Amino acid sequence: MRFGGVNTFLECGTSDSLFFDGDMTFEMWVKRHGLIQAEWALLIGDDYNFTFGYQSGQNLRLWYSGDLGGMIEPIENDFITDRWSHIAVVVEYPRCRFYKNGKLVRDLYMPMKGLAQVRNATTWIAGRPESGGCPVDLDEVRASSANSV
Repeated sequence: MRFGGVNTFLECGTSDSLFFDGDMTFEMWVKRHGLIQAEWALLIGDDYNFTFGYQSGQNLRLWYSGDLGGMIEPIENDFITDRWSHIAVVVEYPRCRFYKNGKLVRDLYMPMKGLAQVRNATTWIAGRPESGGCPVDLDEVRASSANSV
């Protein structure tokens, strides 16, 4: 699917199956086809529990909600380029690992366990209404959790 970066996104709804609490994995085939224009360009996530995307149009990061507030795990911007890549983010407390084409590219320590705060939060792919979108092509987006309801 091609997302243009301006008001193009996929709303996944509020199903309990999308309520991830604790360890989780999400993966996708992705390539970027334009400049990130939005202040916060979401690739996947919701507004309360976790988000993965670009902040300030340039900084790629994973944000997650924890028992002490929110936490940010940064990743290099060339993690997603204009070439098709398979990326995976594996959250297994206390580690957060980023893979690109099967190769581990970043292994980070998580100082607090991710805890979902809001059940039935709308999950979005490639953007959200309040902040525009992310100019990417996506294929085979998957998300799973060891503790999903």
